[in-house]
Amino acid sequence: MSSGLTYSPTLPQVLAWFKYALRNDTTLKTWCQDNFGKAPKFFWGVNYIAPPEEADAPFVAVECDIHEGGAMVQKETYRIVISSGLFNDRIEVDGEEATVVGADQVIDMIYLVRDAIDAVLPAQLQVAECHIVGQNSYHMPMFYAQLEFFVQVPRCMGGAVSIPAPPA
Repeated sequence: MSSGLTYSPTLPQVLAWFKYALRNDTTLKTWCQDNFGKAPKFFWGVNYIAPPEEADAPFVAVECDIHEGGAMVQKETYRIVISSGLFNDRIEVDGEEATVVGADQVIDMIYLVRDAIDAVLPAQLQVAECHIVGQNSYHMPMFYAQLEFFVQVPRCMGGAVSIPAPPA
């Protein structure tokens, strides 16, 4: 028996915009090229048995799940976690201070990722929250940062909210 509720847009439609934003952002690509001599590698999902490693860096990995849903909610909330990762073993020493360069760079990179997505998401996709949830240097000289988006999608009775497909 149908509830009469329509889910629109779907999670794959939402992810299509995130993929488009990341694949086509020239600022992120240029920054990676300038700092690491190559464009970022993209992972749509993460294999935790064989996660991205040094040869894959710099990289951006996108994971998602339905954070909140069910028959009684007015909006479906998709949780999309984006990780950036890079390899940099450089430490800059200035007198009695030392800066671990990769720790700063991974934060710069995750902000570029956020800006790329913010620049292209259509208005119908409501970003309820977006924040950096962590920066990890435990695996130095491999550095990771994570950005968490909560995208809300209205649920409609008898109709649907539609979003355009990203440009080809």
